[in-house]
Amino acid sequence: MNATFVVTGLLILAGLFLTRSTWPGRRLTTCGLVLLGIAGLGTIVIGLSPENVNVLVHLVGALNIPAGNVAMILLGLAIWPSRRGMAWFSLLSGIVGLLGLLAGPFLVILTRHGGGLAERIALYPLILWLIVFGAVIVTRKLRARDDQESRPIQNRHSPVAFAEACADEFERAKCQAEITSRANAVGM
Repeated sequence: MNATFVVTGLLILAGLFLTRSTWPGRRLTTCGLVLLGIAGLGTIVIGLSPENVNVLVHLVGALNIPAGNVAMILLGLAIWPSRRGMAWFSLLSGIVGLLGLLAGPFLVILTRHGGGLAERIALYPLILWLIVFGAVIVTRKLRARDDQESRPIQNRHSPVAFAEACADEFERAKCQAEITSRANAVGM
């Protein structure tokens, strides 16, 4: 299980790097992504230092839980103007996670156990959020690519219009060959 935490933390950090350009350029986004990075690093620390090995280091790593929950809230607020549905999901996930974090001490005091349950209520919303947001980002990228590929190129007779329509980087090589062959046919 410890290796799973390390891999999860590494995947969180890789996801931050790979998806940075898809987030709005706002201060809330930057703060949210920094906290999500802290959550990823904390998850790695938890995997490298289990509670039964070094409690203090493990507790420092456990800052991944509040950092991840606050990150979801900040990122939800950052995307609020453009993606309301995902923003609601993000806000609710962060709030549920924070409530789980706050419920932990009360469950332990009231029942003499329950800390594990509260820890899962506090942590699992982040894991679910990462899966959902990753799926949404990939789906949107694929849909945008498919839309661009299926869009007909208008006014193919004008070399300038044709070149402008071929600006998509996936089609650049095919367009360059077409432009060259048209230029040769016209005698340029």
